[in-house]
Amino acid sequence: MARIEALLLKALGGLALGLALLALPPLLQPARYLTPVARALPEGSLPRQEALATLRQNALAQLSLGGLAGVVLLGLGGLRSEVARLRERLEELAED
Repeated sequence: MARIEALLLKALGGLALGLALLALPPLLQPARYLTPVARALPEGSLPRQEALATLRQNALAQLSLGGLAGVVLLGLGGLRSEVARLRERLEELAED
């Protein structure tokens, strides 16, 4: 059971990291991720600026979601180790 829990935590951690890493390129170079229609707009036009702002917002939301998932995983890992410690302590007390 503990092995399955550890594998599940690793898989979820990989997903959280992947989610955060996928958000970085649009944050660093949002113009590369514009749609062809938005790319065809003049450089300083308001619709193009709105498209870039939307890309940045989506990437920040994705990055935040990855960070939140990472925090939850850290909490679950800490909780898991605390439960294991308490279980060992109860077993020791039961033996005495």
